[in-house]
Amino acid sequence: MRHFIFLGALLAAPLSPALAQSTVVLVEPYQAAVEDKANIEKRELPALKSKELELGNVFKGQEEELSKTEATYHDKVKARDDIIASWDNNPQRKWFEAQCANRVVEGEQYRTCKALQETLQGKKNTLEVEKKRLEGEATQASKRHNELLPLVQESRNDLVLNRARQQKLRNWVSQLDARILAVKQLIISQCTSVPANASYEEIKHKCGNIQIDGARFRQVVPPCETERCKEFDRRF
Repeated sequence: MRHFIFLGALLAAPLSPALAQSTVVLVEPYQAAVEDKANIEKRELPALKSKELELGNVFKGQEEELSKTEATYHDKVKARDDIIASWDNNPQRKWFEAQCANRVVEGEQYRTCKALQETLQGKKNTLEVEKKRLEGEATQASKRHNELLPLVQESRNDLVLNRARQQKLRNWVSQLDARILAVKQLIISQCTSVPANASYEEIKHKCGNIQIDGARFRQVVPPCETERCKEFDRRF
């Protein structure tokens, strides 16, 4: 009598004694589960890990740029404010306002005030140009900072999803291992001549009534009505 083990059903749900009819148990081949596990471990997980590194580098670069744009903005604003303060605290300007501004001056004092006014105007013009340049650079830094914010958040979300997918696959591999082991133990329990540490090849060749290779579920499991089937249900 031949036993067929339907592994697909056991992987999709906990082991069920209702799978038996007499001594026949229908099971998807062990090799299919091994291929599924190998595909996850050798292709899907490495691909996700590689993608995680790629996303991580993008995320790191975006965060660094974000930090730099924020620092640049504050630096430019401070430099602009320093220019304004330097003008406000300029001793020549203060002397001019005290001695020349809104006053009638003549002779040498007029010439001194006139020359100082031209000097101060030149300095102010230079400072205004620098002030506008710094304000423009601060505006550009702020704009780039605001553009980066959603990109950084998107990269962070992609990383989280990638790592969650990896964990989900690892959990599935663990379930495959546990349920494949359960199938192996079930087979061994039906063939007492095979040791508990037997390989699948040993089980296949030594048990004598187990077919694993090429077994495919292609029929409806008959009702569990025989005495041996019912006994199987009671035991498991």
